[in-house]
Amino acid sequence: MRNLLLFLAKYGHLLLFLILEIICFSLIIQFNDSQKETWVNSVNLYTGRVQERVNGVNNYLKLQQLNDSLSVENAKLLQQIIDFKVDLKDNAYQNFESIDTSIHTIIPTRVCDKTIRLRNNYFTLCKGSKQGIKKGMGVVSKQGIVGVVKSVTDHYSDVILLLHSQSRTSVSIKGKQYFGNLVWRTNDHSLMKMEAVPKYANVSLADTVITSGYSTIFPQGLEVGKVESINDEQGGNNYEIDVRLFNNIELLEYVYVIGIDHGLEVQELYSKKNSN
Repeated sequence: MRNLLLFLAKYGHLLLFLILEIICFSLIIQFNDSQKETWVNSVNLYTGRVQERVNGVNNYLKLQQLNDSLSVENAKLLQQIIDFKVDLKDNAYQNFESIDTSIHTIIPTRVCDKTIRLRNNYFTLCKGSKQGIKKGMGVVSKQGIVGVVKSVTDHYSDVILLLHSQSRTSVSIKGKQYFGNLVWRTNDHSLMKMEAVPKYANVSLADTVITSGYSTIFPQGLEVGKVESINDEQGGNNYEIDVRLFNNIELLEYVYVIGIDHGLEVQELYSKKNSN
């Protein structure tokens, strides 16, 4: 006990200074968006590098299995793209070949790091601007959509997942002309809310929810999930629909970044309109 008191007497001022510095630093990050984003990007950059080294060792030990898995996923993705262009009628892609939202870039990548248990969740991808990834691109897996690229460095990318309080994706009911916004309002990582669907809409349980194509991020018709329940908001004009995702985002290790022709150009135009 005496030694502890002597230690505190000798270094107490230094310890108090360090504690106050940590508190001030935390407050700056918490209440300043620009500093918070810089901190998050820096942490994700370094954790991504560490995780990439760890994954490199693990992948080396199971290299053959990894290559087989990637080959299967690439083959399935290629088949989906071919199906989009051939089976236009069944997949409601009558205008797919002519509109400006046709896919022109598909970049496969691994997930270096992830946060999945928070209110705002991110992926860090093991590819960046040098591999063609840009801010605003969509991220998908073979089961469905995943999120949107928020920031990019030379070799890494941060992705805002669907499981994020600020995530908002335009979706529709497959085969029906009803649209809404997909948001995350629960603690269930596979359950989303589809909002702004009018009560006159003919929506049924087990209907398939797809991307609407009303954005520059995802092309039309990518499957998202199925309608699990339809909630009639008292006094409101809209339904609130529970959508069970096809994607198990927690378990994803490989994803695809997609670029839409002229998509980033249209995003810049939208930004200029909103700033005026």
